[in-house]
Amino acid sequence: MPLTEQQEREIYPLLDQVLELPFGKAVLRRCTPGRADYLARHIKGFIWESAIESMQMYEPGHPLYGKGSYATIWAEAHEQGLLVTRLQHLPNVLGWQLIQVAATKEPYYFAPTPIGRVRQVLIRMQRKYPDIMGQVWVDAESLSIYYGEKATDTVIVDIDVEGELSVTAEAAQQARLRNLKDPNND
Repeated sequence: MPLTEQQEREIYPLLDQVLELPFGKAVLRRCTPGRADYLARHIKGFIWESAIESMQMYEPGHPLYGKGSYATIWAEAHEQGLLVTRLQHLPNVLGWQLIQVAATKEPYYFAPTPIGRVRQVLIRMQRKYPDIMGQVWVDAESLSIYYGEKATDTVIVDIDVEGELSVTAEAAQQARLRNLKDPNND
């Protein structure tokens, strides 16, 4: 969902101010903890949207591909207000992990995060950006996030077409097959 005019008036000046700061410096916007949490969530969402949209705007290999213009910004709520800073490295949080899998096509192991949470965040991103995030999927068995065609339960096997075709069936079906093959059984 796009930012409202009020959110833009609050958020963009903070982002612009933080982008001018060197690493290790931050902006503290004094507000209530509740307002700080609200703004931090919106800033993080805006940053992730910028990163996802960058995959449509730039070619792979471009420095902003999969990151967007605000990838180095981090926002979080504190008792005194909203703290916004720049980081030298992308944070290792679920949203970034999902975005980076879509951007790099490389799998990511998410073990510390509950599978339900991973699926919840991924579904939200897929609803909003089906073309970009639609190929990202989660494997509960390997605890990994992948990009591409989802694995299926079908397997390609070799068969012997020269001999008799054997059918594996459950016990009840096997008994019926034996009765059918037995010429003494009427």
